[in-house]
Amino acid sequence: MKELFSKIENELNDKKIILIAGASSSGKTFMAEKLKNYLSQKGKRVLQFSSDMYYKGISRIITEKTFLHNVEFLKYSNLCASIYNNVREVIEDDEFSNKFCDRNFLKINEYLKTIMPLFVAENFAIKLKEEFNNINFDEPFCINFNQLSSDIEKLINKDSIYIPKYSFSSGEATIDKSKKTSGLDFDVIIVEGLYTLRDDLLTKLNCNQILKVGINCDNKTLLSRRFNRDINSDRVSFTPEQTIMLFISKVMPAYYSYIYPTLSNADIIYNTSLSNIEIINSQKSIQIKYMAPQNLSKTLKNIGAKLLSTTNQKDYFLEDVSGNLNNIVLRIREENGYATKLTLKIKTSKLERAVQEYNLEKLLSKENREIVKLLNLFKSSGYETSQMINKTRKIYQVLDRKIKVDFVKDLGVFVEIDSDSLNEIGNIKSILNLGNPTTTSYYEMYVNSLKNLKHNECEMKYVVENLPEENLKKIFKEQNIKQFYLNLQNNNVLQNIDKTFNKAFNLNDIAEARVRLVNGSDAFLTLKSNGLKVRDEIEKEIPIPFAKDLIKYSKSYVEKTRYKIFEHKGKKVEMDYYKNRDLCVMEVEYDENELMEDDINSFVNTLFKDDVKILNVTNDYEYKNKNLAEDLGENNADEQSKI
Repeated sequence: MKELFSKIENELNDKKIILIAGASSSGKTFMAEKLKNYLSQKGKRVLQFSSDMYYKGISRIITEKTFLHNVEFLKYSNLCASIYNNVREVIEDDEFSNKFCDRNFLKINEYLKTIMPLFVAENFAIKLKEEFNNINFDEPFCINFNQLSSDIEKLINKDSIYIPKYSFSSGEATIDKSKKTSGLDFDVIIVEGLYTLRDDLLTKLNCNQILKVGINCDNKTLLSRRFNRDINSDRVSFTPEQTIMLFISKVMPAYYSYIYPTLSNADIIYNTSLSNIEIINSQKSIQIKYMAPQNLSKTLKNIGAKLLSTTNQKDYFLEDVSGNLNNIVLRIREENGYATKLTLKIKTSKLERAVQEYNLEKLLSKENREIVKLLNLFKSSGYETSQMINKTRKIYQVLDRKIKVDFVKDLGVFVEIDSDSLNEIGNIKSILNLGNPTTTSYYEMYVNSLKNLKHNECEMKYVVENLPEENLKKIFKEQNIKQFYLNLQNNNVLQNIDKTFNKAFNLNDIAEARVRLVNGSDAFLTLKSNGLKVRDEIEKEIPIPFAKDLIKYSKSYVEKTRYKIFEHKGKKVEMDYYKNRDLCVMEVEYDENELMEDDINSFVNTLFKDDVKILNVTNDYEYKNKNLAEDLGENNADEQSKI
């Protein structure tokens, strides 16, 4: 950072003002304070303050917004100042969640009745409460740019000002008339804040006197700092739930809408990420994980291990949609359709991780933990789901210790032992016959293993006639499947494919890409090369919100009922019924190295009675799913809404 400060010092010349802008929690205040110390050591007299002090305050914001959004109140706009002063008097001392409680609402309503007609006062009070419930502290409207620009100009001209003091706990600003600040006393003035590079401010200032610094920061760092600051401290009066929901529903969208574009006005851009000091101060987690030996179940039974719980978990890993890189892993864990934990991890050694973890079951209501809703909110905030890992976790009591046995889809079975060090688990390790611990996380394993998901798909296809649907229901288990075939000419599709499969499939080899939805609750992205009997295939489970986004780029769609999937002597059999075509198709997947076509035909003919007609259509393109699909055209949006 000293190199940056030296550059800033050289750039100053005859300039007196340094403006520093960036996202909430990007490190603006930290940089401003360090820069102040640096310049002070160089003999400069430095004044440093935040544009946050120029927040209008909750009372003024909601009053002005009520007038702004409701033209029927404009004739009473001369009452604006007296109204927000009364509102402030009523709500200032209450915590955020209680500011518009019934008691306060009634007090405000009673005051409004003394200055407005009854029906107007009641409506105005209702609109005030609506504005409070929708308040967004991270939008430019909340800053008093007129006063901020006027005060900066006065400081440049060596005049005196009163710098307001904004309270994050009360949400209001005050001015201490006993503390006057004069531009004569300072050589350099540093002003940091969300909007110090907005045109609203810059157009009011003499920019020849200003050096503009922008801070660009990745999304995971912003989340880590914001949550650590506002959930783990008493800086604000928000509840943890309010902090989390405000961040993903308002703070980050406001950043991309209002703040990020202003960084183009900067003379200098500085990129920040989690510092070593922040990492050192985080909670530490020792990852002691082993590949499970083949006889683990038998061993656990023999030693009398007690099964404590079994849970199905899906771990969603989120990345910065803008492409800013860092070494932070951001994970949201789902159990039974609801988010249970949000975790940030940084690998600090082979086994050790620096960890921030939040128990969402305690911090969020069940409504806000609904996984599809939560992932969609994160997506609108600049995060995208890069990978999803599906596993079943069993927790056992073994002697005096709990162990976790994870059955991880596409990876295998693993044993995790809770411990602070390897030295503490020698006895358990010996009893369970465990080898050396693995030093990679499931996420790292999964990303590295994606190329192994690709395999040769060998299948024979048959039309089955004279088999009534009611017989299918008696014999087979039912699944509803919707398949959307993606437009491979679309760059968004290709980019998402490359990212999802970590470049495991050459884009030039893809002949078919589809999103498959099973019973509306599970989604899969599948790629296939050209071919009839044999072709390359790779498939991966993806989150429903991601599937919904991809479906926007689909060309055609097919819906079918799959009545059963079973395996018999190395052959996988699937029976699909297309109701709109009254068509029943059976697919048999096999290992091309072991089975010949005649063997499969012979096997198929033994499955049904003689009155059921079987027709081999393996070499007929007409019966490929994508050719049975219907062109979506304008119905695409309608089909998306059904997910």
